[in-house]
Amino acid sequence: MVQQANFIYFSPQTTGKTGKAIKIDKNLFLPFFCGVDPKTYEGQFIINQIEQLRTAPDHHTIPVGNAYRAPDHTQQLQNFKNAREHMLRVKSAQIIYQIKQGVGDGSPTVYITQIRITNKGDNQAPGFYSRNKIPGGGRGPIQKMKDVSLKHRTVYINGLSDSIDEAMKQAGNQSNVLFYNPARVCNDLGIWSSAPQTYITKNAVKELTKGLEDHKGDPVNWLVEGEGGGVLNEALKNMSGTLTGHNFKITNPKTNTPKLLKAITEKKGNLPKMFLSYTDSEVALIAAASHKEALAQQIGLLPCDKEMRNKIVATIDEKSSGVSPLTKQASRLSSKSITFVQALNNAGIYRK
Repeated sequence: MVQQANFIYFSPQTTGKTGKAIKIDKNLFLPFFCGVDPKTYEGQFIINQIEQLRTAPDHHTIPVGNAYRAPDHTQQLQNFKNAREHMLRVKSAQIIYQIKQGVGDGSPTVYITQIRITNKGDNQAPGFYSRNKIPGGGRGPIQKMKDVSLKHRTVYINGLSDSIDEAMKQAGNQSNVLFYNPARVCNDLGIWSSAPQTYITKNAVKELTKGLEDHKGDPVNWLVEGEGGGVLNEALKNMSGTLTGHNFKITNPKTNTPKLLKAITEKKGNLPKMFLSYTDSEVALIAAASHKEALAQQIGLLPCDKEMRNKIVATIDEKSSGVSPLTKQASRLSSKSITFVQALNNAGIYRK
């Protein structure tokens, strides 16, 4: 259901003076900012193609550019069709929109309701992987574990990676087991994603849930990076029982971090000292700033040392201070003041 009060004009060229007016949900500002940079050629191309929707027929899907389309997105496309929604595919972006004439519209208007940035990775299946040592001290190939044994082991859940080899490199020497979280899963479970889960994502959640449940009584250490928090969050929601022997350390989470911390504590998981850390990841810091109050409140409820809780909150405040004005700007967007693209250009000062 389109709530017209949430929509503003996309750009000065799309106010309806020439062709259809194009409006976009102002709640898409942060995901658009993180996925599309107007100063780049690709960003300009995406914006230009969205503006071309002024000439779109009332019931037509326009495929544009050379965006990667995973095979398991076919069902999603059918869902859009059934819901009278359309998808514009351009470069790395998928733009979901409706064409309708709402209250106050003088003619049929394009309403952009979702944006999805797709990352193309490899075709490796999600799941638990390890690299066994070979005689002579060398390292063997990365192999999926047939018998998943995590007792007394450290498991790394990767963020966005181009390949399983890159994910294993990210894990480094800190982990001896990788739960591979492919790019297609990161696409589905990104911080602002609202798309239905594809088959590969459901399978990733299922495998991680089983790994957690099969080791409920065992000591296991988990290192969670970036988008890896999304798949962990889903697995924790699906599992039964508690994780009293499990320790979780999270770096640059690109998920709803308050919900993730709540899920871990509800499952009796352990959060050791400095369990949450941020470096210079722009998307993670924007996510933290957008959830700052809820995040501070959830950390305040954790059963750990008060001094440690205060230190973590102070670190988050310091790290996210540079992008906090951006999240405030996003919350104040108004159709009476500025178009979406103008606000996007103005926010360029917050880009690293």
